[in-house]
Formats: sequence, C-alpha cells, structure tokens
Amino acid sequence: NSYEFLTSFAFYVGSEDQYEHVSAILVNISRIEAGRKLLLDSKKGLLKQILPQSDSPSMVRRKGVYMISSNVQFDFCSY
Repeated sequence: NSYEFLTSFAFYVGSEDQYEHVSAILVNISRIEAGRKLLLDSKKGLLKQILPQSDSPSMVRRKGVYMISSNVQFDFCSY
C-alpha cells in the first residue's frame, strides 16, 4: 500500500533512518502518470506530506523529494 510507505517515510523519527529508501520508491511512483495524479490529489494531501522531507538530515530523503518534486512539476506544467 503506497499510503503506508508514505506514512512511514513522512513521519519516521529516529537516529537510524530505516525508511529513507522509500524515497526511491516514491520517485518511481512519480514517474508514471497515475502516480503523479495520486501525489497531486488534493483530497489525499500526499505531496504536502512529502515536501517537508526536503529539510531532512538524510541526503537520500532530500534527493528523493527533489526528484519527486521535479517529476510532478514537469507533469503539472505540461497541462
């Protein structure tokens, strides 16, 4: 379930980041049209939960968030 991945990614707090790899999965989801629509769905607010991770101490998380943002913006701008 993508929502469980997102929740684990967005709300995990700890010294050893066990969920930073989820950013790579979310990047792959954002590469397909259905994934971008899911992230852009304002009722679910998934993108709002992801974007604050750009301030994470984990470089893997930050890079993933920037790539997700790029994929979503590219799709949004093409409309």
